[in-house]
Amino acid sequence: MGIIENIFGKKNLTRDSAAGFKTISECEAALQTVAAERRVAQATIHGLTGRRRDILLTDGGEAMLSEIDRAGDEARIALERADLIEPIILARLAEISDENRRAKWRELSERHVETTRKFIDAVRAALAARAAMEAVYADACQAGFMAQARTAFCDPLNRLNDDALENFVEVFERNHVPACRAGLNN
Repeated sequence: MGIIENIFGKKNLTRDSAAGFKTISECEAALQTVAAERRVAQATIHGLTGRRRDILLTDGGEAMLSEIDRAGDEARIALERADLIEPIILARLAEISDENRRAKWRELSERHVETTRKFIDAVRAALAARAAMEAVYADACQAGFMAQARTAFCDPLNRLNDDALENFVEVFERNHVPACRAGLNN
């Protein structure tokens, strides 16, 4: 079985052959196979070069030279195949990485929108509780307990108000939600 069939499960390679890889680990395993084939081919060529030189220094041995040259040609073809296969696998690896990044961004964007909406609901509930707290203060003042209410009741937070919340919601809906939905296309 050759390197193409070993990696892709078929003898003929096309640009779409790497589409069968669904995970980064599958691509990495294929790249490791290519690297191993490349190392074997390089070691073969290196070893054959020394043997060929030794045979050339003696008379005769043409049959052995032909055998060495054939083995060297096979190793060079293996290197060429590795050089052609590697970019195809790397391109698929980049596609999978990009798909994974987009999926992660969608997940994070959805979580952000969901948690922000929960935050908005919680702030609205806090504002309603604050309004109820202020109503008790107003009732105490109307009942003639203004001095006591000023010293005994907590002063509500002044920075949290309906206008600030509505401004936050408007900016969130106008800018952040569409930006999250647009994702990594920016």
